[in-house]
Amino acid sequence: MDFIAGVDGGGTKTLCRVLYQDGTAPQPFTAGALNPNGTVAGQCEATVADLLRNMAALPGGLDACRMLCIGAAGISNPATRVHLQNALQAGGYHGPVTFTGDQQTALYGALGGPGGIVLIAGTGSICYGQTTDGREARSGGWGSLMDDEGGGFALGRDALAAVVRAEDGRIAPTALHDAVFKALQVGAVRELIGKIYAPGFGKREVAALAPLVGAAAEQGDAAALQIVEKAGRELALLVRPVAEKLGLQSARIAFAGSVLQKCAPVRSAAQTQLQTLLPQLTLAEPQGDAAAGAVLLARCKAEE
Repeated sequence: MDFIAGVDGGGTKTLCRVLYQDGTAPQPFTAGALNPNGTVAGQCEATVADLLRNMAALPGGLDACRMLCIGAAGISNPATRVHLQNALQAGGYHGPVTFTGDQQTALYGALGGPGGIVLIAGTGSICYGQTTDGREARSGGWGSLMDDEGGGFALGRDALAAVVRAEDGRIAPTALHDAVFKALQVGAVRELIGKIYAPGFGKREVAALAPLVGAAAEQGDAAALQIVEKAGRELALLVRPVAEKLGLQSARIAFAGSVLQKCAPVRSAAQTQLQTLLPQLTLAEPQGDAAAGAVLLARCKAEE
């Protein structure tokens, strides 16, 4: 029996969902990072190979896949698409495939299709909107070196900054100091510096510190609260140009990504800021995740 598959490629992990013709859906499976523009050499190929091994183990195997949709960051770059296509062929997949940005799969997963906005804060951050007649706009998503405010990497980076600022006496002592030291298993700032600048300590490891900010903010820590306030403000600012360009100031908006879904203080801060900037927006609970959105897009492509 044929199936379609949708892949949500993230900066820290990748999720794949499969839907058979009869409507049955096996358990989704995960793999490593799938961001061709931001992962270490060989990671993209390894992730694709892992995904294909899981698909090959399904009833019917790879030959039963009548459409594969991959949503990932940086997908608009033609070289990225070639990179992914080569990795798929090397892994034994020669069927139809469609590529799209992870922001579109997130929108379709959250709202069930176009006609609204999705604000995403995972490892990075981006806002994307699409009207029912196909017009689209985005804001943010320019990577950790230039942007991604409000995402997990930015929160982790700001937590590290708060630790060394408190160590210097530039800010008051913060609960983030002990929390970061414990998480990274260090006992002094000198060890901390050695840890974060060591080979292999990258975006994923920094983003893993983001939950510490939420926990400290819930305890009333001043430094953490400032980080959360900044994140909420920056995330709300992502939404305004998208809503204005598309005339979606009174549309539905969904929050997606691990930070907005799991870090209550950041979610609350972003919601509060949005109520001020765009009070007519309606916050909608996501219907599904980005992998579910990729399945929906795969189905649309398969039926064309």
